[in-house]
Amino acid sequence: MQQTRELLWKSKIAVKIDIQQGQIPPIYLFIYRQHYLIFYFQQIFDHFIQFLHQNYKVEEIRLFYNDKELPYNVPFGVLFDLNVNQEDFSPVNIYLQFGALKQFGSLELEKECQFTFNLKQALIARFKNTHNLTQYSDKQNNLQFFNYLSKYEEFEPHQNWLFIKYDNSIFQDQNGGFINIPVRVYSQKINGRIQAIVTIKNPQETMLELLQKTTSFQEFLFGGIPLHDIPAMYFYKWFYQIDGFCYFVAK
Repeated sequence: MQQTRELLWKSKIAVKIDIQQGQIPPIYLFIYRQHYLIFYFQQIFDHFIQFLHQNYKVEEIRLFYNDKELPYNVPFGVLFDLNVNQEDFSPVNIYLQFGALKQFGSLELEKECQFTFNLKQALIARFKNTHNLTQYSDKQNNLQFFNYLSKYEEFEPHQNWLFIKYDNSIFQDQNGGFINIPVRVYSQKINGRIQAIVTIKNPQETMLELLQKTTSFQEFLFGGIPLHDIPAMYFYKWFYQIDGFCYFVAK
């Protein structure tokens, strides 16, 4: 299952980002399904700003698909499953606009805040506390710890999967008997998400059964494929994302 998790973490989607100003060439990216779009803002900005004369800022970036703005703090795989309806493997066409106002004060601070906020929420849902995160960051020294977290932007196999080591340190089981899984379910029908904690009472329960009990939906996508009879314990041990949540799209 460790190998399965690594395959899920390495899954990417081809993207073409364009700006509707003159003859400026687009940028093509492979975006990890579980990465937030904000992780790519600097790369996108650096490409387009060389062709633009206005004094734009990276904090003013806004990305759109079919005239719908894409939130920068949701895993891209969720946005793809929620909004994109295409059968082939051609790049997803996304358009860039620069807003009149900044969306946040500092790109680096916003990336750190979005990631650690979700991570803390997931740990509280799992263990009712953030002790593992506190102990790990204290051991590593806070500055070193957040420098280490910055590797979420480019965790590749050649980095010896440092992220797996970090993940195993923070999400190791604590004593207390809780088997809770923090989940987020997105749906076009509610134009938003449901955030919940599903509790495993029977090791034979599947995640599909638990989600059907927790929400009003019956069918779900996980990682771009229909969710079937996968034991819920697999999600508790292996199939969560780098911020600790399990993400699903309700059909």
